[in-house]
Amino acid sequence: MNKLKVMFVCTMIFFAVPKLEFSGEGLQGIYSLVWLGLALLVFGGCFSSLLFEPVLKRKTRRLETEKVLKRRQKSMLR
Repeated sequence: MNKLKVMFVCTMIFFAVPKLEFSGEGLQGIYSLVWLGLALLVFGGCFSSLLFEPVLKRKTRRLETEKVLKRRQKSMLR
């Protein structure tokens, strides 16, 4: 799912950037810069979630394993 989000954001930026006027004066230029900044923040968030997904899966798997081991140890002590 995260790959799809990254691809969507890249496609959106690819098609929108040529249509934005960065040299425009007034609200048009400000809008273009703010839109690009927010789009890059969204891209960064999606890309970082894509990069750290395997790390989070490993951590949660390890925590679940530790919980199961603790439960087994407690049941053995009874």
